[in-house]
Amino acid sequence: MAMTDMKDNMGILGHPAMIDKSNKYVLNQRVARIYLVNQDNLLSNYLLYLQLSSKEAIESLQSLANGGVQVNLSTEAIKSVSIIVPPKKFQSEKVSIFDEYLQKMKNNRRQIQTLENMRDTLLPRLLSGEVRVKI
Repeated sequence: MAMTDMKDNMGILGHPAMIDKSNKYVLNQRVARIYLVNQDNLLSNYLLYLQLSSKEAIESLQSLANGGVQVNLSTEAIKSVSIIVPPKKFQSEKVSIFDEYLQKMKNNRRQIQTLENMRDTLLPRLLSGEVRVKI
């Protein structure tokens, strides 16, 4: 979760992201890793992500930010947000839907990355005339 943003925009402040453990990322010191202290009652981290992604949660977090031109969220402000852990019965009924949706998001992200790589490889070659396309 982004903990710092510019006051006039706040386009990323308080917005969560799910990051695959298998990939490598470069983060700065103003990014929070969010997790529940007790994972026993949560069947999928996606439920936590959904709650933190809601408009209400983001607005609540942004209202707790302080600063001038650059606004900051404190660790204490993030910890103050209430998280509702649904009953296990509800989770077990819905977890397959959430996991399926999450898998689709991961697949889409992979496909986007593949297409971006192809574009970045082919576009310079097309512009230089090295590669031609028959129309």
